[in-house]
Amino acid sequence: MLGLDYYPTKIGKFVVYDVDSTVYNDLSLDTVSYKYRIKERLVENFTDNEGMQAIRLERFIKMYNPNKPYDSIAYTIKEAWMINADDKKVQVVESNLRYTKLIFPVSKNATWDGNANNNYIIKQGVNG
Repeated sequence: MLGLDYYPTKIGKFVVYDVDSTVYNDLSLDTVSYKYRIKERLVENFTDNEGMQAIRLERFIKMYNPNKPYDSIAYTIKEAWMINADDKKVQVVESNLRYTKLIFPVSKNATWDGNANNNYIIKQGVNG
């Protein structure tokens, strides 16, 4: 399908992300650092509740342990997401919120509202 080279949908494909995160506590002025690995794997095709072709994406996590190499730590399943991909767009349902990740045809400077199909509200700050 046109454009899916930019968003692979073949069952068995996976991506691994190394994540570093720092959380700042405004009250205590403490910081906590987290290091972990996320693996996203395309597991199976299915028909969703609207009759559309969908793909099950499973997300796994393993927390960093300075005393063990990553390869010796087992992944645990964190959550499952759903992907719908057609000739116009790729949408992903993450934690029950639908996001439009990509539109087709892929073109330079194309824009779209990735939150158009969910009720997520972006709060914009006011300066001054």
